[in-house]
Amino acid sequence: MVAVLAMVNSRAAARISLPFANRQTTMEQSLRQWLTERDEGAIDDAFFENECPHFFAVDWREDDADIVRYCADCLGNIAIRGEWRDDTLVIIRNGNETTVPLANDEGDRDVTIRALNGALQPDYEIRLLVCSYGGDTAGFAVLASADWQSLDAELSQAASENFVKLALLPNIFTEMTDQHLPEAARTRFQRMLERNRKPQSSRPWWRFW
Repeated sequence: MVAVLAMVNSRAAARISLPFANRQTTMEQSLRQWLTERDEGAIDDAFFENECPHFFAVDWREDDADIVRYCADCLGNIAIRGEWRDDTLVIIRNGNETTVPLANDEGDRDVTIRALNGALQPDYEIRLLVCSYGGDTAGFAVLASADWQSLDAELSQAASENFVKLALLPNIFTEMTDQHLPEAARTRFQRMLERNRKPQSSRPWWRFW
């Protein structure tokens, strides 16, 4: 388990520093295909290797304004930004301002994510990416609300295994345990752990961690 968490931290941290061009606000066909085929390995790789424009990573030590920027990068032409005014973070979108109620502690990353999610609605929604759970860096997926509705209706099992609505979770950075994951997501996370426990000799060289 320790090795798995170390992998999550190191690979996700590397992902934060990598830019991704041509961000879009419509769902990439590849994401729907992975969910249709229940290809969990592809989803894992897409996050850790920065191969999906809808995913972004947040370290527990992140500057909260940077979290807004990471999400904005995923959304491309959607005008949203975080602005520090002295010690107060304000999220600005379409002329509307949301003040983030930070407490200056480790739980602030979660507070910022939820405030950002509120500022994006009803047009977009952020959900936790299950494969990122277990380390100091959490992954998130941001999609248009219409895309989430489509996935929930047409690929409900795969969607519930891979993504969790923020409203269903406690503070992701300070309070989360395995038991807080909904059953489908928890089972999917356990499958990832089992895959990671397989002897390296049984895996292709490009899947070595």
